Amino acid sequence: AGLRLGMVDDEAARVFGRNMAILAGDIVHGWSVHVLGQATHDGIPAEIVNALLARLTGWVTPELISGEALDVEYVHRESVTVDEIENMLLMKTGVLLQFAAEAGVMVGKGTPDWGDADVRQASRFAARAGMAFQLQDDILGMFGSEERLGKPICSDLRERKQTVLLVKTLEAATPAERATLQSLVGKQELSEEEAATARRVITDSGALQWTCDRAASLVGDAEKCLAAFPHGPHRQLLKAWLDFLIDRQH
Repeated sequence: AGLRLGMVDDEAARVFGRNMAILAGDIVHGWSVHVLGQATHDGIPAEIVNALLARLTGWVTPELISGEALDVEYVHRESVTVDEIENMLLMKTGVLLQFAAEAGVMVGKGTPDWGDADVRQASRFAARAGMAFQLQDDILGMFGSEERLGKPICSDLRERKQTVLLVKTLEAATPAERATLQSLVGKQELSEEEAATARRVITDSGALQWTCDRAASLVGDAEKCLAAFPHGPHRQLLKAWLDFLIDRQH
């Protein structure tokens, strides 16, 4: 008979979308394992493929899911520290980029040892880049262009999401500004005036500048990791990617 999605209420549509997203994620994970397993047909030695599969299933997937779980949990906590948020960001984003960097070096060097010095250096580079990406994402979520970003501005505030930007603001703001911002956290119908007020408090508290500086520091650390590798077009591409992370507008 087909699905008449236009006939369901908002809550039913939300549940349907969530369930389908979970199932799609399960399929994508299965595909990733399958594609990696098939790499032997492209000439990658079986011992390297097996090492990558073990790394993917034994470390990457558990870390990613745990990081996402913390992201969901933090919404319901009264307080979260910056260190806790950064650890969560590393788990939910940095780990995936770490694995990609590790895999590239392992295949390039022909080694199944993810403890190899070059593999670890690439991993550190990717971890710092991933955290910088997430911090910049949080900044754009409050101060970016909704048209370019592709999602509502201040959605993190509406969803009570714990971000470094919000935590640093609440730490540094005056009591009056803190009360103002807390009154807006979780408010679904946020007016343009209220969103502007939230941005002003975040800026005046110094939290915006602190978060920008932290992202830039992480990029600087990543550049130092990258400098350990031979100069060439591939390193230049990674450097350009780092520049994009800190300067991107969407």
